[in-house]
Amino acid sequence: MYPKNKRSYWLRAFMISYALAFIILCFFAFLAVAALMPQEKLTYEEEISVYLPESTDKRTVMLLFLNEEQQPLGCTLLSFNALRQEIPITTLPAQSILTCFSDSYTISELFLDGGISRVEDGIEQTFSITVDGYMQMDSQVLPAAMDAVGPLEFYMPFTLKHAALSPAEISEGLQLFTGQQLYSVIAFPAYTGGEEVRCKLISELSAAFIDQYLPLIGTEQVDRIFKSAINEVKTDISFKDFEDFKEALCFLHQILDGPNGRRLTYAITPDGIFSQDLQTFTLSQNSILKLGALL
Repeated sequence: MYPKNKRSYWLRAFMISYALAFIILCFFAFLAVAALMPQEKLTYEEEISVYLPESTDKRTVMLLFLNEEQQPLGCTLLSFNALRQEIPITTLPAQSILTCFSDSYTISELFLDGGISRVEDGIEQTFSITVDGYMQMDSQVLPAAMDAVGPLEFYMPFTLKHAALSPAEISEGLQLFTGQQLYSVIAFPAYTGGEEVRCKLISELSAAFIDQYLPLIGTEQVDRIFKSAINEVKTDISFKDFEDFKEALCFLHQILDGPNGRRLTYAITPDGIFSQDLQTFTLSQNSILKLGALL
């Protein structure tokens, strides 16, 4: 049944239909314009650059310590592994037998034959690893390099007494080592327990050094320290090498210093047997495989 005012009824119907048609037309026009506009997708990666370590983000460094007669005291290997988020450290006695070009030599023999580069060859071939850089330090170089960096805070696990020490006694407990004191500990001539004790202590000193100075990564101070120290030692590591790996080092520092921070360094004691005359140290096959996998 139509209303009495038919004209009014048809006018209202027309206006409603026109309004609906206009809204639908606008909607389709919006879709058409949106489809024609260039799409600028802003990904999360473009907003925030996040470093994600890869298997190649690892550097193995070799430290060779010499006594005052320029003979090896021990060979320390450190692996900065960003992917595994760890820094394993081991120190081999100078009497350790290594494989070099199918023959067997001690670290001391390799150094006498061809210097630190020949020791590097032996390390790489024995453990099937790549040494990315080396540092050679003696009674003059190590103190100068350490003094360029700063003192090392370290908890000495036992007391050392000997006329060759400077000072003559280093007591058990927390110590603040200068470069000369640090070298005196590394080169101590009469460790109770022999070379294995020396090597374990060198690894622990190396770990303490990294723990203390890794937090400086990313600051101008660490750049200055690196340049000063690297000029004091015999090395094939350049400042560019350091710069190229700095992002991975910053990542390791963030883990160390984060809310759930944990220690990244740990010392591994090489397993092996000394000969009766203490002139050679034969690494066990298990130790060679373990160190090769970690380094």
